[in-house]
Amino acid sequence: QLPLSRGKLALVDDEDFEMLNRFKWSFLPYKQSGYAVMKFEKKQIRLHRYLLNPPSGVPVDHKNGDGLNNTRANLRLCSYAENARNSVVRSNNKLGLKGVKVASKNRYAANIYIGGKQTHLGCFTSKKEAAIAYDKAAVKHYGEFAKLNYA
Repeated sequence: QLPLSRGKLALVDDEDFEMLNRFKWSFLPYKQSGYAVMKFEKKQIRLHRYLLNPPSGVPVDHKNGDGLNNTRANLRLCSYAENARNSVVRSNNKLGLKGVKVASKNRYAANIYIGGKQTHLGCFTSKKEAAIAYDKAAVKHYGEFAKLNYA
């Protein structure tokens, strides 16, 4: 565990710890978990990008969605679309479910983005049914990048 500011900790692999611990790391709040960052030559560098050193413009995805879990097994290079697919439910989502919205009284619509276009998966009598429909489509179309409502 790599110490950060604000009493936070970042999880890193044992073989990376000594090298990383030479720097002063800070906690950057972001969505549910936040990120570990350091200042280097007046630039802010995020720990996950420091570890994988991707080309400029190539995102690094945290497989489990935890920005403080920077073990190499939890990090992968991806496209912006793949990174978005693996994102958590937005804070303004009143139902707390990915791909589900209220269609009408007692009806819930399931939708998913495929190839940049929204695809309607159907209307359901329960939000759980709609969420399961989204999950099935996400597994089919997003594969390992699918962030599911019910794992």
